[in-house]
Amino acid sequence: METTPVTSRGQRASARSRVRLVATVFCSHFYCPVEVECTDVSPGGMFLAADLLLDPGERVTVSFTVPGTSHAITADAIVVRATKRLPAGMGLRFDRLPSLDAGILAASLSKLTRAA
Repeated sequence: METTPVTSRGQRASARSRVRLVATVFCSHFYCPVEVECTDVSPGGMFLAADLLLDPGERVTVSFTVPGTSHAITADAIVVRATKRLPAGMGLRFDRLPSLDAGILAASLSKLTRAA
């Protein structure tokens, strides 16, 4: 299975697109999955608006539906930043996102960008 490349710390492989979608976060620190709002996403990661923050380096699994499609993605991710400043939330970097999922996400975000 091919996966998307990992970039160096502090660098994004692709620009993020503004979205409003629900993402479900699974983590060993939570008793049950937590639903939060995703405010931007790219094939490399996403930002989750949330008051409940995890530390950078924490591993999570995130599940969401690709904007404008019915394609669901469940991916492992790493918290790369967490901020209490508004908007409070966490930046995630996908870890080994399958190429098919990354391609579907990139195509969907491209369509959204052109429509805006």
